[in-house]
Amino acid sequence: MVSRVIAAPVDAVWRIFIDRFEASAATGLAMTVLEPGRRCRVGLAGRNTPQRIYTFTQIEVGPHRGQTVVTVEDDRSALLADRLFDLVAGGFVARTVEGAVRKELAALAAACTTRVITATAA
Repeated sequence: MVSRVIAAPVDAVWRIFIDRFEASAATGLAMTVLEPGRRCRVGLAGRNTPQRIYTFTQIEVGPHRGQTVVTVEDDRSALLADRLFDLVAGGFVARTVEGAVRKELAALAAACTTRVITATAA
């Protein structure tokens, strides 16, 4: 599981995430919205492959109040073969995937910051 705090309200982060996903839809990914504005599942289109669950939660208290924490976790309903592969290849694959997810969340945070600053300045 990987999480990141993004300095923008949850509705803005969700909207930007959806916009970025739709802009890259040609990459062969499919999204299923589980809870509008809050949770979705992303994976390869038309394949029974491991997927990731994205959860968007507004922070209600503390110094990050009003900001959003985005959590990305592997969907645990993966097939037995996928779980066995994870067990065997485990560490290296997990670190590689975690690094990619961290980069993805950093790009989302940058896009949100740019959009929020631009909207504030307008």
